[in-house]
Amino acid sequence: MTMRSLLPAALLASALPALAGETAIEAGGTSYPAIVAGEGSPVVFVHGMLGDSRAWRGVEEATVGAGHRFVAYDQRGFGTSAWPEASFSRDRHTADLGDILATLGEPVDLVGWSYSGPILLRVAAEKPDQVRRVVLFEPFVPEMLGGTPEADAAAEAFDGIWGPTAAAMEAGDTEGATRAAVEAVLGLGDGGFAKEPPAIREMQEDNAASFAAFWNGGDKPKALTCDELGKVRAPTLIVTGATTLPAFAEMAKAVAGCLPHAATAVMEGVGHGGPIEDADAFGKLALGFIGAP
Repeated sequence: MTMRSLLPAALLASALPALAGETAIEAGGTSYPAIVAGEGSPVVFVHGMLGDSRAWRGVEEATVGAGHRFVAYDQRGFGTSAWPEASFSRDRHTADLGDILATLGEPVDLVGWSYSGPILLRVAAEKPDQVRRVVLFEPFVPEMLGGTPEADAAAEAFDGIWGPTAAAMEAGDTEGATRAAVEAVLGLGDGGFAKEPPAIREMQEDNAASFAAFWNGGDKPKALTCDELGKVRAPTLIVTGATTLPAFAEMAKAVAGCLPHAATAVMEGVGHGGPIEDADAFGKLALGFIGAP
């Protein structure tokens, strides 16, 4: 198994504030734990792997202050809630987001990160009347990685970082696999996981089971294509971190190149954990692009 066929963690890199404003969104017969705050037009934040709704607390205040309603939910199988099934499916998560938008009943702005990137893009393509704008930090779309010498080299290098994660999974050590995945994606080096703030480690460890379900399930989602991205009418901002892995940068470049209304931005001093490594900078980018309600 190569990690290019999988979906990596949207990993976290700074302390998380205490939770508040917790609720649930009932959609399509499922209850999704959520954090909702403020009034105005909704901005729906969708987390990545090894995260949940807590990942977005750093941009909640800025979202509410800009006159929007902050909505962040736990995707199926993530967080600390008991879910009825352990299977992992990007296609199921995409359908779930569609159900949530139907429940909200009004056009929304969407913000995503890594694993959730292709989920938001497909929903934007399929439900253009329900999506105003989209902001994505390093969308992880492995099916679009390759085709140029730079992208092929980035894909090969990316495949090579998963040895410790695979070995831990093979040994049944889910916690060890989680640590190894964090260190690989964020470039922390061996032992770097232990140096992260306790709240970050707690977030990642709380979502280790979903990572294991994904890894062991070998999710093979419906491929997102450039033709499909051409149907996205919503203006879309694609953000990358200046110090991120080349694979993430190449995927972001490929996605942006297929979108008819794409803008790009680079956050200095951050890698794949950008939305938490520098939540203030990410919030300014995202909310500046989304604009007034």
